[in-house]
Amino acid sequence: MYCKVVLTFLFAFASARFACGADAAALWSGKVQPIFDANCVKCHGVMERKNGLELDSPETVMKGGDDGVVVVPGKPDKSRLYQYLAADSDPHMPPKKQLTDVQREAIREWIAAMATTAKPEKRTKAPRRFDSVTQAIDVFIAESWKQSRIKPAAQAEDRTWCRRIYLDLAGRIPTTTELDDFLGSRSKTKRSALVDRLLQSDDYAVRMRELWDVLLMGRTKRENHENRRKENGWWSFLENSFRTNRPWNETVRAMLVARSDKPEDKGASWFLYERRNDHQEIAEAVSPVVYGHKD
Repeated sequence: MYCKVVLTFLFAFASARFACGADAAALWSGKVQPIFDANCVKCHGVMERKNGLELDSPETVMKGGDDGVVVVPGKPDKSRLYQYLAADSDPHMPPKKQLTDVQREAIREWIAAMATTAKPEKRTKAPRRFDSVTQAIDVFIAESWKQSRIKPAAQAEDRTWCRRIYLDLAGRIPTTTELDDFLGSRSKTKRSALVDRLLQSDDYAVRMRELWDVLLMGRTKRENHENRRKENGWWSFLENSFRTNRPWNETVRAMLVARSDKPEDKGASWFLYERRNDHQEIAEAVSPVVYGHKD
C-alpha cells in the first residue's frame, strides 16, 4: 500500500513537472493545431480573418487581432483566447459549439508552456545607408568575399581597364586617341564617366544588338539571313531598345505579341516570323533572357 501511494505521488509529480516544462512547440503541433484546424481556422485562417485574428500558426496567434492580443504567455486565465472557451463565456468560442475539457486543457497547457519557451523579440537593425548604388554594390560584394574567404584580384590599372570596358560595352578595343585621352585624364571620376559615355554611344546599341540577336535568334544558317533581319527591321528594333534603355518587359512583350502598334515596335514581329511560330523554339529562346535559365 505504501509503495502504491509513493508511486502514485511520483507519477503525479512527474506529470506536473512535465506539464510545466512541456515544450510549447510540441504542444502546438501535437495538440493545439489540430484543435484549431478543426474548429477555428474556417473563420480565423488564411482565407478569412474575422476581427483580424488568424489562428494558423503560433506567430499569427501571438499577433492578436483588431481588439489586441489574445494570448498572454504563461497566463492562460488572463488570455482571452482561453477565457472565451468556457461554457459560460460571453462572447463564446467557437460559436454554437463547446470544446471538450480535454481540448480546453490542451490549449491551457500550451499557453502556460509559452512562459518558458517564448523568445524575446529580436532588435531590428537600422537600415543601412549608402551614398550611392556603386558604394552599396561594392560593400556587399566585399562582404561576400570575406564570408567566402575569397581574396579578390588586384584592381586593374587604367590601361587594362580601359581596354576591357571598350570590349564589354562597345565590342571593340579603344582607338589610340581614345586610350590616350583616358590615360591623360586626371579626373577622379574618369572611369564612371567613360562608362556613361559608352552607354550613350551607337557602338553600345550595335554591340548589344549583336549579342541579343544571337541569343534570341541563333546564328544565321544562310547567307541572306543577316540581310533579311536587317531589312525587316529586327536589327533596328533591338538597337533602338538598347539605345533608349527601354524596359526589358516591354521589349519582350513586343516580340511575343508581334503587333507593331507603336513606332518602337516596328521589326519586333520578325522574331516570330523567323521562328515560324514554333512554340518550343520560342520558349527555349525567351526563357534564358527572361527567367535566367533554359529548360
